[in-house]
Amino acid sequence: MGFRLDSKFLTGVSWQDRQHRDVMRNITDLFVAIENGDGSEEMLKLLAFLDEYVVVHFHEEEKVMNICHYPPELAHDHMHDHTAFIIVLSQYRVELELDNSIEQIKIIGLSLRDWLEEHMMRMDKKLGVFLTEMAVA
Repeated sequence: MGFRLDSKFLTGVSWQDRQHRDVMRNITDLFVAIENGDGSEEMLKLLAFLDEYVVVHFHEEEKVMNICHYPPELAHDHMHDHTAFIIVLSQYRVELELDNSIEQIKIIGLSLRDWLEEHMMRMDKKLGVFLTEMAVA
C-alpha cells in the first residue's frame, strides 16, 4: 500500500532521488502504522515531514529549474503542481481535524501517495532528464 522503492521513480539526479526516497519511506511508515491499526500519530509525523519537504524539495527543484533555464512552459507546469500540492496538504489538515478516523487517514494517505507518484513520474522524470542532459545531476 505504501511506496515501493522502485527504480521507475528514479530521476538520475542524486539529490532529487534521495529526497524522493525520504518521502517514500515516510509514506510507507504511515501505511505500516495503518496496518497495525493506528495511523493518527504517523499521519501527524508525515504531515510535519511534508511541511518541511515542500519547502526544501520544491525550493531546490525550482531553483535548479531557474539556474539551468528549464523551458518556461515545463517550469510553469511543474511549479503549478507544487502550489497545488501545498493547497491539498492544507485541505487534508482541515479534513483530519473533522475526521481523524483510521479510514480517513487511509484515504488521505492513499491520495498523498498517488499524487506524489504521479508528480514524480510526470514532472520530476522530465526535469531529471533535462538536468542529466545538462550534466547538472
